[in-house]
Amino acid sequence: MAFAVLEYPMLLDHPFASALNHLLDAEPWARERLATYNVPSCVRFLSGLPHNAMGTVVKPDVARLFMNEHA
Repeated sequence: MAFAVLEYPMLLDHPFASALNHLLDAEPWARERLATYNVPSCVRFLSGLPHNAMGTVVKPDVARLFMNEHA
């Protein structure tokens, strides 16, 4: 699984967000540019990653996003 942060996160709230996910399908792009074992099986588009007060990404929270997706 891969997480992708959109530059324009308001698109995630759009009524056609599921169509947007289909249009932004990252798998073909990744298959052209990455080794087979690096191609993600699923891509989830987010408005942002969880950060702490110092501005660094909170990795346990990212792991929870992954676990929630596959639970």
